[in-house]
Amino acid sequence: PIQKMADDFGWGRQQAELTLDDLSINDSLTQVQRIERYVTSPIPLQRLVHVKLFSSTAVTEGIDVTRSVLLPLLGVLTADDKIIVRQQLPEQIVLIAEFLSTQGEEGYLIFVESLLPCLARLLH
Repeated sequence: PIQKMADDFGWGRQQAELTLDDLSINDSLTQVQRIERYVTSPIPLQRLVHVKLFSSTAVTEGIDVTRSVLLPLLGVLTADDKIIVRQQLPEQIVLIAEFLSTQGEEGYLIFVESLLPCLARLLH
């Protein structure tokens, strides 16, 4: 069954040999900790699921966590080797931009200096 799932997601043989434990998500972590851990996972499905949490986490955790944790990870994800992960980024970028627009000049500067370059990398 794991090999079938691996084939469906285009994983290599190494990822197909992962165990069920490798596929599980540690629920004892905070949402920020889960994002930090799983957006760099070798498992595309875990990256995909956690990319979709970016904007809600930005709103919940605030501008400091957005700037220091989420945006650097977003930059890494713009170079993800799986298109299905990269396809989720524009929606998250728009939602994070909406959040930053409510944060005054600081939010605007973060938008210009961090978020726009991420979007530009996706367009290339």
